[in-house]
Amino acid sequence: MPKHSGIVDHNAEWGITKLFHRHHDGDWTYQMVQDIEPIIEANKDEQNSGISQDGPLGRRVARIPLVLIAEIQKTYGIDFYNRDHWPALKRLLNSSEFSHLRTDNTVL
Repeated sequence: MPKHSGIVDHNAEWGITKLFHRHHDGDWTYQMVQDIEPIIEANKDEQNSGISQDGPLGRRVARIPLVLIAEIQKTYGIDFYNRDHWPALKRLLNSSEFSHLRTDNTVL
């Protein structure tokens, strides 16, 4: 259990809160929290509608909360911003485990 905790930053537009926790042993933890439910629900709605949204960069195939981008990078080593990692990202998004991040039902 942390000895002291505090909010470092809160971004209302993205719904992200950054927290700092200092523990009794002197160690500390940095935590980023985001309510991902609205994003996941929007993904489900878009999947069910069968209408994919096109934008200036092309067709949207996924909507991924920022906290999950960080978690996927930490867990799977996939860097979303590195083109060399995109094949691994496509495999991840095509898996049933991560279908809730997709906005359509096509295979990447």
